[in-house]
Amino acid sequence: MNKNNPDRLQVEPTPLTEGEGRPRDHQDLEDREDKEEVLEAFIEKACNKSREDAEQTQEAGRWKTSTWEFTRLCRTHPQLAGLTANQAYKRIPWDYTDYDGDEILMFVTEWDAVKVPTGQNPLVVALELSKQRPLITDQRFKNYALFVSMCGYLQKQMGDNDIFLPVESLGHLIEVSPRIISNYRKIACKEKILVETQKSTRRLAARYRFNTDRFPEIKESLRST
Repeated sequence: MNKNNPDRLQVEPTPLTEGEGRPRDHQDLEDREDKEEVLEAFIEKACNKSREDAEQTQEAGRWKTSTWEFTRLCRTHPQLAGLTANQAYKRIPWDYTDYDGDEILMFVTEWDAVKVPTGQNPLVVALELSKQRPLITDQRFKNYALFVSMCGYLQKQMGDNDIFLPVESLGHLIEVSPRIISNYRKIACKEKILVETQKSTRRLAARYRFNTDRFPEIKESLRST
């Protein structure tokens, strides 16, 4: 608790460590060759799927770049997830795609624009990031600290949009009751970590914004996207 104000929880940002979660650089030669073969096959399939997806989208009267789905798929591959756009560009075997120079540049631009890799739940992504790189640490209130970190990483994924904090889903992931999650939301709002931008109604769930001013690393990541 904060000594100056006993009603306020003391939560402090934990700085991220540069390079966390990136693939190893040194591997056994045979193991590396096997993984490169897998990556090459993955890249070829991802390129074909992305082109098909773009064509189907255009036929439906909408528009999507030929590289958008490719970028989302690449961000799920173990050798590419967690890399910067430039690192991913250097790692990808582009000879196994039919992308031209302009399309490859589009991929580099889209890498940071993809908030959630294909097939992944934003809440699950937020949970994994919170465990790997917690925004706050507090052994006494560890579940609440995990909740706050998840809110921050949800905001990072959603960019300049409100976030939803469903009590049932969050309770299941953090392993607490929905009522506890509801209490966490109230505390975070009182602490000005969260701002409720829209109250819940019978048809609509409440919406929130994470206070990035309290957590510079999240604010900076949003500014760069």
